Amino acid sequence: METSVHYAIQELRKLEKHQLAIDERDIIKLITEHGFSVIPYNMESPSKKELFKKLNVEEMAANHRGFSICSSYGNFVFYKQNLSAQDKKVVLGHELGHIALEHFAKGVILGKLGDLYDKNTQEKEANEFALYLLAPTCILKKCGIKTVEEIKRATWLDDMNAERVFGRLQQHEVYTNEEIELCKIYKSYITKTRKSLTRQKHIKTFAAIKKILFIGLLVAAWIFTFIKGMSGSKEAERPQETPLSVYTPEVKQDVPLNTEPENGTETQERVYITRTGEKYHLKDCSRIKDKEIWEITLDEATQKGYTPCKVCKP
Repeated sequence: METSVHYAIQELRKLEKHQLAIDERDIIKLITEHGFSVIPYNMESPSKKELFKKLNVEEMAANHRGFSICSSYGNFVFYKQNLSAQDKKVVLGHELGHIALEHFAKGVILGKLGDLYDKNTQEKEANEFALYLLAPTCILKKCGIKTVEEIKRATWLDDMNAERVFGRLQQHEVYTNEEIELCKIYKSYITKTRKSLTRQKHIKTFAAIKKILFIGLLVAAWIFTFIKGMSGSKEAERPQETPLSVYTPEVKQDVPLNTEPENGTETQERVYITRTGEKYHLKDCSRIKDKEIWEITLDEATQKGYTPCKVCKP
């Protein structure tokens, strides 16, 4: 693992753009710098069939997504041209791992040297190399990336490889000196990505708050409507109130107050009551301003239990 990471960091330092995601062209550029030709192929191509026959790799070409070979005809990295963009990066990164880690000898296929144990070890090292090249853990950690989705957006890896990177990201705690130096080279990208992630998190938080407030308003509106409906039903069930059972004399509007009655009876003082009050008032009393009032005699008011207002003192 440490060896694979070491060589992956060396290759990352060679790139000029110093940002993620690493794409197919970046890896091809690194491979060609090692003196290899990168060739996509289709098994139906007559020229490729002839080349594979000459190199004695027909079976390898048919059964693998990509492979590398050193031969007297030259050094080649082959990969199937119908692979997805994500698979091409992984396959080319794997083959670059074999080259960088020197898993080859003259006239053989890279990664296929030695006994079965050596073969498995070389394949594992090439896989580790490719994954660190495409998703350098130290850079992702410095960027503040914490989820599988964030890894996928930053590296363009598929779900399976992003999950593997996520596991390593959780375990990464100590930065080696090489990783510290690599992070310095990628400092501009790291700063930009951290700001972007922080902004996205703020947007998500604000959206979540808005959603909660909206739901709260809907619930409050529903409760208000429910309570109003209940109050309305109770009001409908309540018997209609009638005005206070007080005598309401008919008053001729054209007869002035305190005038001599026609029959010569004594003039009685007039006072005013309200629908729900218990006091009688003078007409200009502030307590009955803008209220519905009834005019009755002072005797009638007294007989019905009304008491004088303490403000206007009738």
